[in-house]
Amino acid sequence: MFCNYDRTKALCHPGRGGTNEAPSLDRCKVNCANIARTDEHARQLRDASDSLGKQAASGLVPEPLVDRLRERADSLTELADKQDNDRVTAGTEAG
Repeated sequence: MFCNYDRTKALCHPGRGGTNEAPSLDRCKVNCANIARTDEHARQLRDASDSLGKQAASGLVPEPLVDRLRERADSLTELADKQDNDRVTAGTEAG
């Protein structure tokens, strides 16, 4: 993912104020308006989701972890779907 950093929208800066003009990537939030993904990022999210799903279905992971793996896989798939549905291409606008 890329960060199209705009301090006024940045969720990595809770007060969105201060003097720090750089993004804080260690505090990045998945719902930040500054996030930009490419189709390749969406593919990588789907690959990671598939991998987690296989781990969950393997029968080798304790049930509480299976639930977490499935939840994370679903979350990654949702992010990839959002990219597919909301992407902007040459000659189009988001919306």
